[in-house]
Amino acid sequence: MVIAKSKKYNQENQIGKEDLLFIVSDKDRWKSKSLHEVNEFCSEFENYFFILSNPCFEVWLFYHIGNPGKENANTSKAWKKLVHEKTINGFKIENYVGNIFDAINKAKKDDTNPNHFLTHDKHSKVYKIIEAIIEKVGEGNFRLFINKFL
Repeated sequence: MVIAKSKKYNQENQIGKEDLLFIVSDKDRWKSKSLHEVNEFCSEFENYFFILSNPCFEVWLFYHIGNPGKENANTSKAWKKLVHEKTINGFKIENYVGNIFDAINKAKKDDTNPNHFLTHDKHSKVYKIIEAIIEKVGEGNFRLFINKFL
């Protein structure tokens, strides 16, 4: 389904070589075979990337406010509850954007295999999307953009 949607998106939007397409997913509900199929599809293109958070996206959010590896949360439900408890206003961009560079550094440091799409439990590769955005727009422009949310 994800592959079919990606192909359709590519056709409708005419993704060029200068464009980047990221397929971002939680790992928790995927079978290993499906993960590998999506990664294989993405590897057919220089500009398609499969990004995982394990077990869920909230692990990436937690990098902005703490160290996921030190937490006892193991399920998506537990991560959602933990992130919500640790932030004043819940899932709002203002809670995270100010710490985005710190989150990138922590997630990157924890990524023991940056060239492989799979990630360990309580880790996220979402930092790779942010780095790609920064590379495309420049760090100065990126900082101007995120400062609008502070």
